[in-house]
Amino acid sequence: MVFLVLLRDMCTGVGGVSITSIRVPPAVENGSAPVILDCEYSLASHEKQGLVVQWFFRDHPVPVYQWIPGKRPQDNGPLKGRLNLEYRASEDPYHRHRALEIVRPSTDLGGDYRCKVATFDNEDTQNAHMVVYVPAATFTVGKTKPTISTVNVTCKVEGIYPLPQLELIQEDGPHGSRMAVKETTLFVSSRDGRYDATLFRVLEDKHLPADTVFECLLSLPATEYQTVQKLSYQPGAPVSDAMPPPDNDIDEDQSHTWMGSGGGTSIPSSVSAPHQSLDSVVSSADEQTLQNDSESTDMWQSGTGRGIRAHETIGIYITC
Repeated sequence: MVFLVLLRDMCTGVGGVSITSIRVPPAVENGSAPVILDCEYSLASHEKQGLVVQWFFRDHPVPVYQWIPGKRPQDNGPLKGRLNLEYRASEDPYHRHRALEIVRPSTDLGGDYRCKVATFDNEDTQNAHMVVYVPAATFTVGKTKPTISTVNVTCKVEGIYPLPQLELIQEDGPHGSRMAVKETTLFVSSRDGRYDATLFRVLEDKHLPADTVFECLLSLPATEYQTVQKLSYQPGAPVSDAMPPPDNDIDEDQSHTWMGSGGGTSIPSSVSAPHQSLDSVVSSADEQTLQNDSESTDMWQSGTGRGIRAHETIGIYITC
C-alpha cells in the first residue's frame, strides 16, 4: 500500500518534541482490511514524563484518540469503538500506542486527521488526509437512436463514492485521433450515502466517421481508482444495445436543471450530497468548486462533462 509520508526536519529545536513523519494512506476502499495511521516523533529524555499523544479528526474540537504512557489509550467521538486499542506501533514504552488502527474503514471516516504530540515544554502537530471510497456497483455505456440521423451515447455509473469524474471520449477508428466530447449533460443523484451519475451527449451521424469508438472514463478524485467502458458505432446503422437517456420526469422539489451553451455553464445555488461532510470537488474545464450539505437530485451541463465532488457547505466559484 502506498502511504502519504510528510517528513519534517528533526532539528527544530534542541531537546524539543518533534513529529518526524505522519503516515496515513491517502485512499482506502470502504470495508477493507484494517488501516494504520502512524505518527512518528523524536523526544528528549527529560520530556518523557509529560508526554501526551492525541489524534484529531476533521473539525472535531476534542481528540478522537489520546494516549499517555503508562495508561490505556482512549477513543472518543466518531472513532469510539472503531479502533484496536491494543495495537502497538513500537515496543518503546514512550512510542508504543502513538498510532491508530482503524478496524474497518468506512466512508464516514474519510477526511483530515491531525496528530498532536505534546509535553510539558513543547508540542508539535501534523495533518494528513484520507479518502475512503466505494467502487462502482455498476458501470455501463450504451447508445440509442433518437432520430435516424443522430445517436445518444450514454455513460452510467451507480453506487459509487465520493462523487466521481466521468468523461466521454471519441476515437475515430482503431488508429484515429482521440478527443473529449464537449457539451455533455450530466445527471447526478444520491441515495443511501452513494452517488448515481449519468453522462450523455446526442451527436449527429454526419459528423462522425465510420467505425467510431466511444470510451467512457470513470475515476475517483484523490484515488487510483479508474475504469473504462467502450463501444463501437457505425453511423446510420440501427442500434440494438440501447440504453435509455435519463428520465426527465423528476420531482421539481428534489431537482434542478441547468443548461449552458458552448462551453459555458449555469450553476445553481445548491447541489446534492449523500453525507453532511464530504470532500471538495472541482470541474477541471470550468474550474467550478462545489461545496454542499443538502440532499437532492441535480442535473447540469458542463463543457467537458467532467464531474465533481462535494463538501459540507454551500459555495460556488467559477472562473470563466
